[in-house]
Amino acid sequence: MDTAIALSLLGSDWDLGSPIVDHTQEEWELVRWWDSRPKPSWDDLTLAWASRPAEADYPIGEVDKFITEYPTLSWVLLEKLNL
Repeated sequence: MDTAIALSLLGSDWDLGSPIVDHTQEEWELVRWWDSRPKPSWDDLTLAWASRPAEADYPIGEVDKFITEYPTLSWVLLEKLNL
């Protein structure tokens, strides 16, 4: 599961205090949460991921589309690409 995409399916402009790198439940539990909204549970994320539309899985060639649709999460993608 891509935690960043799952989170974006639950809302937008989340304020996280740490990056998401490994996409594991253990990592999610340790994410510093700065957002005023309650932090979604791991079960919330897995449910969102399971019910995502097919177009949520952007191939690497569609980076611009991802950044446009998920601007607050674009740093995660850029970090993965080491940019």
